[in-house]
Amino acid sequence: MLAMFGAAALAVGLARAVTTTYLPVLLEAINDAPGLIGAVMLVNPLAGFFAPLVVGVWSDRRGGRTARVPFLIGGALLAAGGLAAIAVGTGSSYLVLALAGLATYLGLSGALTAHRATIAARFDEEARPAATSAQELQRSAGGLLGVVVGGVLIAASPRLLFVAAAAAVLVLAVPTVRVLIRRDPATDAAGDRDHDRRPSARDLLAVVRRPGAREVVLAQGLWVLAYVALPTFFVLYARDVLDLQTPESSFVLGGVGLLAGAGMLTAGRLSPRLVQPALLAGAVLLGAGLTLAAAFDDVGAVLLPFAVAAFGFGLVNTLGFPYFSRFVERDAAGRFSGVYFAVRAVAAAVALPLAGLMVQLTGSYRGVLLQGAAAFLALVPLTRAAREDREQRR
Repeated sequence: MLAMFGAAALAVGLARAVTTTYLPVLLEAINDAPGLIGAVMLVNPLAGFFAPLVVGVWSDRRGGRTARVPFLIGGALLAAGGLAAIAVGTGSSYLVLALAGLATYLGLSGALTAHRATIAARFDEEARPAATSAQELQRSAGGLLGVVVGGVLIAASPRLLFVAAAAAVLVLAVPTVRVLIRRDPATDAAGDRDHDRRPSARDLLAVVRRPGAREVVLAQGLWVLAYVALPTFFVLYARDVLDLQTPESSFVLGGVGLLAGAGMLTAGRLSPRLVQPALLAGAVLLGAGLTLAAAFDDVGAVLLPFAVAAFGFGLVNTLGFPYFSRFVERDAAGRFSGVYFAVRAVAAAVALPLAGLMVQLTGSYRGVLLQGAAAFLALVPLTRAAREDREQRR
């Protein structure tokens, strides 16, 4: 059941990887303008901020057991349409591809928000780590699949690559929709409550006012700030610091992804009482691994710190939302999930220029790793959230 439930996340990971990795290739073929390509790719964080907030409020307005299903379906259709538009617009203009990319990212962000909100709304506390683990593992697998398959198809037929990605999004959304529509006590522990009033955009501020939830959201922003710039700059870092060529650096990055998956699997098997300690441990491992790796310039020496950081990443990325959902009422799952994902987009938008500044200040791409120290700061709000959790349980 969890494999079927996570299938939509596999679709999101695949489509996002294909778009993020290979849309710049199509843009460069039209005009080699790196600054303009970077500006076009801002549609990703832009969609990642607004789509979750809108989907969160609208899905809560519907109420009911299947409140998020239409938004999951709509997001999949919009993303598939955007991917098909990229295929049709190949070789046309920056504007056409930017609009198609925006539609793709809006659909993916909306579908992912609706998918994640169902965990807070329909899974009990004990099942949430496993459900989130299923989502994260399949999203990571989709990302790896998108990069590998895209690397094979992009040179032969860019149009075929994006058409295939569009078809995959639609096909993989079906198992998840079937699970969410079907009545199943394992995924419908309490169901959504009826609303006394219609939620509005102003209710998004409830996260800021809710003790516990606001601390976890802040902690998430800090650990995302710690790691999110590294994939973008990893090839340049590996070339500048470790003296690795692109194929070799991709193997290192793939190994990091496998160890992150091990962290996700571990997180999915934890009982509720171990979620908060494991979350603290994950933040420490993430911060320690990245900052320690910055001290070395040999690939053999950085493997262990990267392994530590990858395992910590798997823990925080999987357990953050289940812990956050403890402070969320079921009928507000959409709004709170929307804010949770919007903060990730804000952190990513801050992290990329900050990483460039760190590289300039340190004179080396190892400065990107020093940004990992932000994960240590996440310990402060997580500790405050733990105190609030104990108070609520008493």
